[in-house]
Amino acid sequence: MLHLDDISAKQHTLSIRLAPNGFSFFILDVTHNKVAAFKHFNTAPHQDVITSALASLQSEEIFSYPFSEVRVMIDFPEVTCVPSSLYNEDYIDQLFALNADAGLKEYVISNSSKAYDLEVLFPVPQQLYQFFNKNFQKILFIHKLTNQLSIAHSYKEKAREQLFISYAGEHFSAVALRNNSLIYHNCFTLITLEDFTYYLLLVFQELEFDQYQAQVLIDGELDADHSALLVVKEYIKQVNFSKKPTDLSFAEAITAPEHYYSNLLALSYCE
Repeated sequence: MLHLDDISAKQHTLSIRLAPNGFSFFILDVTHNKVAAFKHFNTAPHQDVITSALASLQSEEIFSYPFSEVRVMIDFPEVTCVPSSLYNEDYIDQLFALNADAGLKEYVISNSSKAYDLEVLFPVPQQLYQFFNKNFQKILFIHKLTNQLSIAHSYKEKAREQLFISYAGEHFSAVALRNNSLIYHNCFTLITLEDFTYYLLLVFQELEFDQYQAQVLIDGELDADHSALLVVKEYIKQVNFSKKPTDLSFAEAITAPEHYYSNLLALSYCE
């Protein structure tokens, strides 16, 4: 079990992922580039993940320390991307509304994807926003799509056509590159298992990717023997799971498959 005090906490960062099926966090020892703690909290059926996450954040002692930086990844499908050249912060709510609706108790904020000259707009619940800004000095809210764009840009194994898929149970996001240039990005809400297969293959066909040469890289809680994935592999021949960053070490072994949490661990590198 990790033990911190107010002094040692300043040599650590806290990264959190919030998704419909629960939230995860890890604490990074910046000095040694070591994951000092990692945990996933499942959300019970019909339980609101924001309410559940706030309850844990307020009751668990580990979240009370003054970390040097806190990053919160919002993994929900409501997102709008705008070319940086067209973005105006004064109209952020109107721009976000071009593609999605924010609730009355949500703030719309933006991330910059400098590699692709995009602004990623997304809502953060007011209660969550206020909690983090009240309790931590340096807080960054990052949408999962922003993180995914960063992963795609920095991915070392280049190919002419690449499709990055991040699966989150009730939705997934897709980022596509051709010759290292961004050509597509979107989020899809899933109702049935078959929806994942349908939308992924639809994107693949619309982009006219080569079923034998194009690379598909998947992260998230999707098992190798998942029926929807097996159907995808019948058509697309180069489908692989993502891996955790190679330069990180771990204080304790994580038993879950590494593609389950690779996008969360990559949050430390998101710019």
